[in-house]
Amino acid sequence: MRQKASLLFLLLGIGSWGYHRAALSPTSIPSFFPSHALVRDTLTATIFFQSDTLGEPIRLAIFDSLLLVGDASLRPALHIISLTGQYLAGLGRRGEGPGEFLNIWKIFSTAPTGIWIWDGRLRRLTQLNLAIRPPRLERQKRITASFDLFSFDWIDEARIISAGFQPDGRLVLMDSTFQTLRVLGPDPPGDAPMAVRQHAYQRWVCYDATTRYAIVAYYYADLIEAYRLDGSLAWAVRGADGFDPIYDIRSYQGAPARATRPDTRYGYKDLSCFIHRDTNTSYAIMLFSGYRANQPEAWMGRALHVVNLSTGQLVARFALSLPSYSGLAIDSDYCVYTIATLPQPAIVRYCLPKNIFF
Repeated sequence: MRQKASLLFLLLGIGSWGYHRAALSPTSIPSFFPSHALVRDTLTATIFFQSDTLGEPIRLAIFDSLLLVGDASLRPALHIISLTGQYLAGLGRRGEGPGEFLNIWKIFSTAPTGIWIWDGRLRRLTQLNLAIRPPRLERQKRITASFDLFSFDWIDEARIISAGFQPDGRLVLMDSTFQTLRVLGPDPPGDAPMAVRQHAYQRWVCYDATTRYAIVAYYYADLIEAYRLDGSLAWAVRGADGFDPIYDIRSYQGAPARATRPDTRYGYKDLSCFIHRDTNTSYAIMLFSGYRANQPEAWMGRALHVVNLSTGQLVARFALSLPSYSGLAIDSDYCVYTIATLPQPAIVRYCLPKNIFF
């Protein structure tokens, strides 16, 4: 009765905006390796870089001894900082021409394709050339896919793995021109329109060359999955909270769209894959929130989850001394970089205990 009353109040309060509750069935993806990892400890942050030079840092990536920082203020669009903390260069600005951006959605480097910056609004990749001095933004590649992409990774020079608001499935395997080769995984569960389900099961992606798995971590669910490139599920694992998306459907100009509820929960804010050099074992590390939309902390990641990609086991969960809102990168010493507000934005560093890998 309380739910019906709340829904009636919402319908009366929004006038011509029509809502109805999406019926979610339990996910059909089993958790083959249920998590028993406990919170090991609270990791203590150290401030790696804080300066007025940073406008609105939003994305991070590490390449060799450099930290690349995407800046939502676009003044400049990209910062290059050495891992010793020295500011080296700022590149890019707001606009639609060469070396210009409307947003910085992802920075990623995968051999042998080099370093790329994804602008979701322009649907364009820009390559960063660090081999010259000063570094330069140069080659551009416009995306021709028929659906919107929000996370993808290179498999090799000829193939790309992607998540987005696609017609079906969990992931899409594409060629280098972004033409679909194969859909990976089942449709997101539920009986809502597919566009709404794809939005509710929004996900981050990275590709691991050792296991040859495409790893996905969900933005609105406490769920991580690994898919083989033939489309089959290798494993699925849940964290301790174990929640699926909760959402309403909004009718806007006759088309269904997803609407956030006060009890919508946020899962993984970012994802990064890496290989432990001593064991040659692959891991994924994820920035986890778990808060509800009506809580002040909803937009902040409060924990790091570490998953062994060979077994699909959640090997560790760490609380963070400074909640971070975005960005995730890990260096060769297994120190994790992310972005916090203190109150101005700062890049902070957490170093993982070495014993979690053995």
